Amino acid sequence: MCKIPLRHIPPAIPRRHLYPPLAGRKKVSLKPSFPPEFSGDRASGKAFLTSCRTYIHLCPEAFEDDSTKIIWAMSYMKSGRANRWATREFEQEAKAGRLRFLDWDDFEDKFRKDCMPLDAEAAAINVLETTTYFQGKRSVDNYLDQFRDLIYDSGYTDPKGGTHSCNHYGLSTARGRLPTEFPTLRAHPTASP
Repeated sequence: MCKIPLRHIPPAIPRRHLYPPLAGRKKVSLKPSFPPEFSGDRASGKAFLTSCRTYIHLCPEAFEDDSTKIIWAMSYMKSGRANRWATREFEQEAKAGRLRFLDWDDFEDKFRKDCMPLDAEAAAINVLETTTYFQGKRSVDNYLDQFRDLIYDSGYTDPKGGTHSCNHYGLSTARGRLPTEFPTLRAHPTASP
């Protein structure tokens, strides 16, 4: 199990606020979670890859080279399509004497093509650009969370060309009707300009 000394935590939160200084106190180590098993479900491919990358980032000393990272990640592909994919890769390795991946980045590229949604960007754009994407019975928080995910997946980078121009009527109104105009935010009367 990989243990990470506290000194490797990024300096976003000063250590003095995490733990009060105690003489003779034992160093605290992180124990990051292992990635979940991956069955090949394309919808969970991104989460699996993120989990692997997180572990590798937190425990770099556990991996002597890219080949070790790749084989380690493939060891979590134990069922379904992912298992068949990993098995094919190992069979090709046995024939060729090496994995077909040049490095970890190459593995990620091939994993994205084979184990993640085929065209997530186009799918997200299609959802955002239609007039059928509404809040429905979801809370505003859940609706906005999914909306942010769709914006990210769509590749939109310009808020005026992306977020602003798409999905004008997604949030439900109290009576379920579409608003005829959108309210503008005004400064509170007691607020100073």
